[in-house]
Amino acid sequence: MTSSPRSQWLCNKCREIKSNGGGATNPKAKAQGPRCVLCPVRHGAMKPCDPKTAVTSAGEPSKKQEFVHLFCSQWIPETFIKAEDTTRMEPVQVSSLVEWLLSAMCFPY
Repeated sequence: MTSSPRSQWLCNKCREIKSNGGGATNPKAKAQGPRCVLCPVRHGAMKPCDPKTAVTSAGEPSKKQEFVHLFCSQWIPETFIKAEDTTRMEPVQVSSLVEWLLSAMCFPY
């Protein structure tokens, strides 16, 4: 975020949930919010992936907006943020994930 909003605002993940019919009025839809493509967790602060380079958690090119935890992306060498995007820290470039990584599961404790 480059400046403080003067009114209500939604993060990218919550905006995606709301656009798909989720939110306070439909908690079940909120529970089905986007999942990090690098781990199985659906909650937490996420950043959008670049639609041109995004892959699903199965390693296939994505047909929808994918999300990633910024923390997760910092630990995977195949993910990065372009130098010109470091002010907002988005979008995260997610491409060329190695096969072993897609089959591995990270379980935060």
